[in-house]
Amino acid sequence: MRKHRSRHRPTIAAVATGLLLFGLPALPAAPAGGGAGARPAAPSTAAPAHAAARITDGDQDTYWQSRGRGPHWVQTDLGRPARVDEVVLKLPEDAAARKQTLAVQGSADGQTFQTLSAEDTRAFRPADGNTVSVDFPAALTRYVRVQFAGGAERPARLAELVVHTAEDSGRNLAEGRPLRASSHTGGRAADAAGDGDRDSYWQSRKSGRDQWIRTDLGASVGINGAVLTLPGDGGATVRNLKLQGSTDGREFTDLTAARDIAFDAAGDHSATLSFDTAVTRHVRVLFTAGAGPARLAELEVLGPAEGDTEPPGTPRGLARTALSDGRVQLDWRPPAGSGSDDVAGYDVYADGRLRTAVGAGTTTYVDTPAPGEAVTYHVRARDGADNQSPDSNRVTAGARSAAPGAAAEPADPAREA
Repeated sequence: MRKHRSRHRPTIAAVATGLLLFGLPALPAAPAGGGAGARPAAPSTAAPAHAAARITDGDQDTYWQSRGRGPHWVQTDLGRPARVDEVVLKLPEDAAARKQTLAVQGSADGQTFQTLSAEDTRAFRPADGNTVSVDFPAALTRYVRVQFAGGAERPARLAELVVHTAEDSGRNLAEGRPLRASSHTGGRAADAAGDGDRDSYWQSRKSGRDQWIRTDLGASVGINGAVLTLPGDGGATVRNLKLQGSTDGREFTDLTAARDIAFDAAGDHSATLSFDTAVTRHVRVLFTAGAGPARLAELEVLGPAEGDTEPPGTPRGLARTALSDGRVQLDWRPPAGSGSDDVAGYDVYADGRLRTAVGAGTTTYVDTPAPGEAVTYHVRARDGADNQSPDSNRVTAGARSAAPGAAAEPADPAREA
């Protein structure tokens, strides 16, 4: 079990953003924009001489101010998705003390926003430099918006918006993991979507409808985002897709709803899908509509920057014993070393489907296979955050004969493996 704790790296002066794109360190703390290279900003409304661009000009003496009654908002575009965990809000240093009720929101596409920090009344005091810091669990986002509550007698006001990123930004859980796809064209196999090369890509053989590509993370861990990238030399395109997860590679549930995703030069032909943290092992991109074949150059899966995201150790030495009454006894040993300290229980699988869950102190289970059915078992350890270990070794119990006069139960229909 490992907890990732964030230390702040700044986001995102224009120069710092460029460095992040190329994987180099960011510059020291800077506002969301600076000088002529300031990041774009947009407001719900703006009073004359107090435009939204004031919040990213690096000058605390200038400010954005709303016009008319609220609610109002002002936002900045970071230029590409980043894992954000704090914003710093400033008013002019010489301004009188002021209280403003506001929330912080984030968006991957500038259209659908999620709450990063809930609405609260924030006090700006000259003694504190008229500066307020708002931190929250790290979230992958491109657009950062400050939403001011309606009904205030005074207009909303903000001089500077500083956005900080978490140290663990960009951790790709799918790196080096195997990929599979529903189909592929020629040499455009699924593995091309995980080789780190934008010029190579997976492409389905059939039309984009109901085509998929998926990765196996090797263990069930917490994830909360994915980055999908198309070849950089392609034209703008829109694909309808959704992200799904599975702990067993058979039954998938939706992590995001199906919707149109735009891939264009302005977004570096990439799209970020963010969602509430879910524990899963298999991550699938399902293309639900679209003309022409589905295509993907890179698939990245991102985990939370904080909290338990490390699976426990793997159960050892799974063995089976055939009992005289036709049942099968399974026995295994806890993970080696410190990996055993993280175990909250074990999950027993039969032919890839969860059969039962037992407590941490139990390392045996007796199963009753159906007559005529050969069953293959494996076990996973599970910790208190529901992260699962990699699979144990597999053992198979051979088919047994049905009792005289008894009909064998039908086998489950074939499912996607």
